Amino acid sequence: MHALVSTARFLLLVELDSGRVEAVECNRPEYYGISWFPGSSELVLSHSGLNNETLVDILSLASSEVGYLSKGEQKTETFLSQPHQILCAPDRNVVVTNTGRNRIQVIDFEIAGQYREAGLNPVRWDRLGRDEAYGDHLNSVFLKDSKLYVIAHGHKAGSQLLTFAYPELRLLSAQKVPDVTGMHNVFVEDQDLILGCDSYVGGIVDLKTGRPLWTSGCPIYTRGLAVSDNSYFIGESEFTARENRASCWSGIWVIDRPTLKTSDYLPLGPYGAVNEVRLVDVPDFAHHGTPLAGGVASVELRLSSQIRTQRLQAARSAKSDSKYWDELSPILGSPLWLGDGWKRAGGIMVLSVTREPAVRVEIGYRLADNGSPSHLSVIAGYEGNGDDARMDAFLIQAAGGKAFFTVWRHAGDDWVMQRSTSVKDLPLEGVLSVSQEETSATVSVNGQTIGTYELRRPAPSKMGIRALNASFRPPKE
Repeated sequence: MHALVSTARFLLLVELDSGRVEAVECNRPEYYGISWFPGSSELVLSHSGLNNETLVDILSLASSEVGYLSKGEQKTETFLSQPHQILCAPDRNVVVTNTGRNRIQVIDFEIAGQYREAGLNPVRWDRLGRDEAYGDHLNSVFLKDSKLYVIAHGHKAGSQLLTFAYPELRLLSAQKVPDVTGMHNVFVEDQDLILGCDSYVGGIVDLKTGRPLWTSGCPIYTRGLAVSDNSYFIGESEFTARENRASCWSGIWVIDRPTLKTSDYLPLGPYGAVNEVRLVDVPDFAHHGTPLAGGVASVELRLSSQIRTQRLQAARSAKSDSKYWDELSPILGSPLWLGDGWKRAGGIMVLSVTREPAVRVEIGYRLADNGSPSHLSVIAGYEGNGDDARMDAFLIQAAGGKAFFTVWRHAGDDWVMQRSTSVKDLPLEGVLSVSQEETSATVSVNGQTIGTYELRRPAPSKMGIRALNASFRPPKE
């Protein structure tokens, strides 16, 4: 039996019988919610898109709507603020706690910008500063019998159990959890017992009475709950300052479900505070009760062991096309070798410049039209002295299933788009070529000239390639 565990920096796979821990991925922090649609082998995850410890005042909070959901390699637009727990519902929508905006949202993953939302009160921010908490801190969801149960953490004002009609999102009730604040997770065992994590106490409680059902006996923070036929699995985090949450100690407690006695404790290590726990290959009754299609084999496709194979393949691929790449000097970033000549620039800018002045650069490109900025430029007149500055950039960018072309100039202060340079309806994959002649440059895509443009610096000059979230390779002869 295996569980997926999310922390701020990692998505972990835990073998519950042996306690073995493997990192599945760590390239899309911060991780929180884990779900999947019944019958699917693709994970749906929630990400804050930022470092949570930077949210200290109204200015930083106002810039926090960069969170998103991912489904495999697909992702939504960035519009969520500190999303917490999620649930893939039977109607093929995703229920997400948009915690920073004090709302529950129901998102159609396939239709950009379409969602419905509900909340307990009209306050639109969960907080206005580190010590100014105004919202309900909606953090957990559970769906049963057309009722959506939601935990309102409550900060220091006391936790509440909210019940909404689903899919209407009509508020049915709001019940205080007696003498408990700062709660996470909700599981409806039956109509007589609804339980969740009393995080500050380090245990689980009956939400109707506030009565402790189990306590760890340790000064820990409990968050993340999975339920099998026989056991509760509870995430443990070390009490620590916010800035240490990404590297603090964590673990999983195993509690016998019939007797509520401790069965086992599985140390995870310094992977950071646990946000979520989900069973993979058996029904998780604190989720929607349907295992991930393909079980643990589906998760292992993402594992670090697979990264080892990718790295070795990339190293071997690096030997090919060496003549082309030897003419370029890397300035910023380090792209991943994909094979068949392709390199990929991820979310960090990649910039390479010719070692000597040149008059022509031609490059194959492949843009990603997945909602994230994706662009590639052939640059000319580079005088940036090791920085991303002082050049002309002949840029092709993805947008709405097509690509468009513009010319940008950085003359030492900021990037400025040159007037009347836009060309629309270009392919997302092709060959971009820039040829310099004295004071102008001619640009073509797939051999077709799209324009001639003034240069900032006369040819010949240092040229190169600049890319973000895009793949590129030498043009095939």
